[in-house]
Amino acid sequence: MSEADIVTYYETCALDYRINWRLDACKCLHYGYWDPTTRSFDQALVNTHRVMAMRAGIQGGERVLDAGCGVGGAALYLAREHHCRVVGITLVPSQVEQAIRNAQAAGLGARVGFQQRSYLDTGYSPGSFDVVWAIESSCYAPDKADFFREALRLLRPGGRLVVADFFRSGDPMSPSERRMMERWEESWAIPAYAEFQRFAEQAAEAGFEDVVLSDDTWAVKPSARRLYQRFWPGLLVSAWARPLGVRNKLQTDHVWSARWQWKLLEKGLWRYGFLSATAPGADTEATAD
Repeated sequence: MSEADIVTYYETCALDYRINWRLDACKCLHYGYWDPTTRSFDQALVNTHRVMAMRAGIQGGERVLDAGCGVGGAALYLAREHHCRVVGITLVPSQVEQAIRNAQAAGLGARVGFQQRSYLDTGYSPGSFDVVWAIESSCYAPDKADFFREALRLLRPGGRLVVADFFRSGDPMSPSERRMMERWEESWAIPAYAEFQRFAEQAAEAGFEDVVLSDDTWAVKPSARRLYQRFWPGLLVSAWARPLGVRNKLQTDHVWSARWQWKLLEKGLWRYGFLSATAPGADTEATAD
């Protein structure tokens, strides 16, 4: 998968996200974190931000890079709830445009900014950020070590990394299970999910300290089920619309991904986790761009 494939996927499947994720209202594309007090999908989406902010130890006034920002939901949360200064980056031009509109509508344009850049080669100065934050975006790095190296370069000494993402469980797969996993990855333009334990090892190998990776699969299972419940209605729509040229193969595969992710979860072949880690060195001031 190339960067162009990722852009094409998000541009082509934007309507699916707008409908199924209520994107215009929620401004988030991730699964959502369901704890015992969660009563709605909207609340679960915000819970992900809350849990990540807690695990990263977010402080008011810090400068945060949202690596793979989507349409800006997390950046707006950090600016509004924690008074952070946030830079959001994404490969997708339409997401940058929408994120800017969302920030302006929320009156947060002075605290957040959005740019079209790759988190593997941002062009920002070393030590520019207190926190690097990535929700379900590190999976798009062909080599996850490249993601960690750039994140470490961008963090000031003592800065923090926080990631929420999908991972292969590392359990053996049959040929049919492996093909289903590959089809799911392809349908989301993901090169390959990292294996759960290996992801933490790569963070440490890159130079991060205090690496903690938790298994929070239980917290996203209701969102995975919710997506699966949309499979059959979505398939019927695609069966009707594709011959008319209204939907294409990529969009149809996107519908099938709802089934694949659930069936693989039932088999215990993927996990969802949060990683937190710290850049080495003293806690010193860094001058940001």
